[in-house]
Amino acid sequence: MATRHFLSSTNSDLTGGSDWNKYLRYNTSGSPSTISASIAANSIEVQRAFTEPLHPGTKASVTGNFTVKVKVTTGNANANIAITLNRVNSTGTIQASSSTTANQAASAGTKTFTLTSVNLGTFAETDRLRVDYRMTGIAMGAVTITLATEDPDCYIETPFNSRFFIASP
Repeated sequence: MATRHFLSSTNSDLTGGSDWNKYLRYNTSGSPSTISASIAANSIEVQRAFTEPLHPGTKASVTGNFTVKVKVTTGNANANIAITLNRVNSTGTIQASSSTTANQAASAGTKTFTLTSVNLGTFAETDRLRVDYRMTGIAMGAVTITLATEDPDCYIETPFNSRFFIASP
């Protein structure tokens, strides 16, 4: 059974994103909000979202398909978005990564990214899933992209079975 984690506006305890580091909330979306990222011309800015501590907590290797939905509320045709998935340890250090998806135009609307047969290795109980939102400025001048949070159309669907999940502290 697949599980969903919704992009949250709550700051994560792990860091490293260009403009933001947010939580991915397990099977829940809250009060809708937005978050923005500024992308310089001809540059790549990486925003990050992390599952909460002890999620997925699998102690297992899971291979499968992941779907990431990104709802762009204020877009710009002079930018692209792509997605990379990472298994990180409790300090945020990458343990394994997926390939990066193809770019999609960062115009307003819901974007769907599908990553098939992803194997991020064996998760330790304290490992987490990190989603990198790779935003690329493709023209002269900086642009700002705004994404929905706490929204039913802004999530990652994972192949993790819900029985693997351990309650958050």
